Parts: sequence; structure tokens; C-alpha cells
Amino acid sequence: MPYPLRAPQPARRLRDNYLRFMEQPEIRDFTDRGGVVCLACNGRPVEDLCALAELGHTTFGEKYVQEGLPKLKQLQALFPNVRRQYFGKLQTNKIKQVIQHFDHVESVASEREIDHIKKHLTSYPEETERTFFLEVNIGQEPQKNGVLPANARHLLDYATEKGLPIDGLMGIPPKVLNPKPFFGSLRKLADQLHLPGCQMGFSRDYKEAIALGSTHIRIGTLVFEGTCA
Repeated sequence: MPYPLRAPQPARRLRDNYLRFMEQPEIRDFTDRGGVVCLACNGRPVEDLCALAELGHTTFGEKYVQEGLPKLKQLQALFPNVRRQYFGKLQTNKIKQVIQHFDHVESVASEREIDHIKKHLTSYPEETERTFFLEVNIGQEPQKNGVLPANARHLLDYATEKGLPIDGLMGIPPKVLNPKPFFGSLRKLADQLHLPGCQMGFSRDYKEAIALGSTHIRIGTLVFEGTCA
């Protein structure tokens, strides 16, 4: 189910949170080296997204197609240079919309999803430059989406065989454990597979992720609410 939309944050507090985060030396260095900061917008009103786009932020992510598309369409109408990321589970009946409206998909996790992505890409071949990451269940948690680490090479080979370029891996460590070993293993796996991209790191652990080789981090509560909850 989509998140219920929260009321807009006071504009000054939201901007202060954002600038405080982006002006950290670690983040300035990360972005100077080409690192991507994606703001996770699920549950956030379009007014908040516009306030951050006005400050120059360009990468926004959504978990739910139904909730995210209307907001991102409004945002892109006002700020045409924004990039739209999708990080939710790829439901078969929503893949066509994801391919049509999102620039970056970081939750590819099965051969079936790859087949559907390739099918729908033929309808939108030149509209935008898209990137795709495989989602890896780095904690091997049964309740989580993602390919198991041991099967990542097979899925990458399948994507290559089908002509779907894969640019990196994405993984979320177990909440209750130290994230460092999981970040380290995901970066090592990406290197073994010769994939440059590695999306790992969130509001609570982005510094550890960057130190261990993340190229993409996803931040939500730390910017929108000023907390790491």
C-alpha cells in the first residue's frame, strides 16, 4: 500500500535540513566524485519536492508507482531536468509504467522482470536514458525482495543475454545488524561482476556506505524530518 501523504514541511526547516546535509564534507566529496544522492519521496507531498528542486536537487525516488507518478509528473513539468528513480518491488502489471516514466530502476530481481522490462523497452526506445540495477538480498532475509548473492552472476548473465544493460547493484542491510559487513560484501560483489554502480546507504548509515564504496545513496527522513528514524 502507498504511504499516506504527510502534510508539507515548513519550507525554511526543510531547506535548512537539506542544506545541512548536502554541505557536509563527506557529501560534498561524494558528489564531487560523481556520487548520486537520491531523495526518497514516498509519502512526501509535491510541495516538499518542489522546494528542494528549487535549491537545485535533481534526483528523486519513489517506492510506489500509483503514489509517485502524479507527484513526479508535476515536479518534472516545473523542473524538466529532474531524474526519477524507482526503488520499489517490480510488479508485473506496473513495469510498463515504470519503464515509461522512470529514468533509473534499482530493484530488478528476477528473470521474469527482465523479460517484461525488455518487452516494454521496445515501446520507449529513445525517450530517455535509463539505468538498471539488480537488487541483491545481501542479508539473505526471507521477507525481503532481491536476488541472493550467490545467484547474482546468473541473473546478470541472463540480463546480458537478453540485451538489458545492468549498471550496478542495490542492497539494504538488515536493520538490527551492523551494516558495514553487508556494505563491504555488496561492493565486493559489484567489483567481481565488473559493475561500477553500487546503491547502498540510507539516512542512518550513509557515511559507512560511502566509506565502503557506495556510488548512490538514498536519503529520506534525515532531510524531510531532520531525523534518522
